[in-house]
Amino acid sequence: MLRTTALALAVLTLPGLALPQEPELRSSDHKKLGGLISKYYRATREKKKPYEALASVQEELDKITKKRKGEDALALTADLEQALYLAEDPDPRGVKLGAVVEQEIESDYFLDADGDPFEIRYAIAAPKKYKASTGPYPLLLCLPGLREGKPDDPSQHIIEFWKNPELLDAAIVVTIWLPEDVEAWSGIGSREAPGGAGLLLSVLKDVMNSFLVDRDRIYLAGREASVPAALEIGAMFHDRFAGVIGRTGDVGDTSWQNFRNLPTYFAGAGAKADAFAQQIQEAGYNNSTVKADGTEEDVWEWMQATERASYPEHVTLYPGTPTPYRAYWIELPRGGAEEGAKVDAVVDRAANTITIEALGVRSVRVFYNDVLVDLDKPVKVVVNQVEHESVVPRRLGDALDWIFDGRCDPGRYFVNSMSYDVPTE
Repeated sequence: MLRTTALALAVLTLPGLALPQEPELRSSDHKKLGGLISKYYRATREKKKPYEALASVQEELDKITKKRKGEDALALTADLEQALYLAEDPDPRGVKLGAVVEQEIESDYFLDADGDPFEIRYAIAAPKKYKASTGPYPLLLCLPGLREGKPDDPSQHIIEFWKNPELLDAAIVVTIWLPEDVEAWSGIGSREAPGGAGLLLSVLKDVMNSFLVDRDRIYLAGREASVPAALEIGAMFHDRFAGVIGRTGDVGDTSWQNFRNLPTYFAGAGAKADAFAQQIQEAGYNNSTVKADGTEEDVWEWMQATERASYPEHVTLYPGTPTPYRAYWIELPRGGAEEGAKVDAVVDRAANTITIEALGVRSVRVFYNDVLVDLDKPVKVVVNQVEHESVVPRRLGDALDWIFDGRCDPGRYFVNSMSYDVPTE
């Protein structure tokens, strides 16, 4: 089956929200709001009166605000996340459930030797009883290892190494074809020579268009030769995943620094995995597990207990080129970081204050919602000891548009952002 997708390069133990918020609205409210948001997305894609569709969403939120005696409905982060899930319209498009199926998509980002859209292949196993109405579902993204010196067949990889019936009944399992060059497995690649990370992100987007995926339970797994690539991709896009899994293979030279909020699990690894876990512990992250005799059942048990920390109270980002430049609720100008740059950001909701220590960057952008701070009150942001205080308004249009460019997803919803210069002295 051939489908078309675009590459989204915007592209998660610390369970759930670091600062929890429970839904307050009824499921019928979520459904109605989700339907209106869905109409807005459709109107935006088709360029058919999107502003009118957005006005309908705002009108419904105004009604909710009125029922709440003036308390802004946009402050209900958990409810908006529920509505965003219901706004999605995934379509399995003929994928046979309960079996391993090979898929083929065309990328309008990567090109083949003739300049035509690059054909990306992957294998998928979706639960036999999958229904979008009972979702969202966990997603396990797999990088296969080598077989006789060449990248393993994705279908064969799932059949041989992911057999646990409980996992297959509850989660979606996907494996991609990797480039012949192992060195290219962890990179985005160029338009003419896609790397493993670029292929993975393209496949991820296609799977999310096909199935209702739990954005807080997307796991990245490598096996044998692909374990280093899985860890490297996790480091680059650490706010996308709930965890990184390594099976029967040692890690490479990936730094531990960007894993404060991204748990790792290594089954049957080697000395480098032990050293990585030791560094994680010494840094105070305490979220790396190494189990020499870890089984597939152990991995599934760990997955069930591990969710993305969508809004961690403490964020650490060591930027790279071109990635990472984003982490959870902070973002840096792309390509502007100096060597050795670092950003450390901590939110104190009780004091409505965010404290940022930054080195080697020009500015820091902060994304806001009412889980992180109370937007009904002035917010104080301290950047390298320089204080900024302001009222941050909630903006529906920004919140919805950020879904398209990857800054938001149904498990991570923001209503505004502000940029702050970093003092040099």
